[in-house]
Amino acid sequence: MQNLSDQEKKVLEIMKESEQQLTPEEITAEINKRYGQVWPIQVTITFMARLKKMRYA
Repeated sequence: MQNLSDQEKKVLEIMKESEQQLTPEEITAEINKRYGQVWPIQVTITFMARLKKMRYA
């Protein structure tokens, strides 16, 4: 398995913590709130696609 970037780890962590499947919008909102970052939704979608390609999601 490949190493994950810090950003990919943040997305994966939020996805795993949830008891239900989250939308990219919900993940982005949580990242922005939790880490004080301002990500566009497209960034989250890109990281989700990378995680899926690496078989993490």
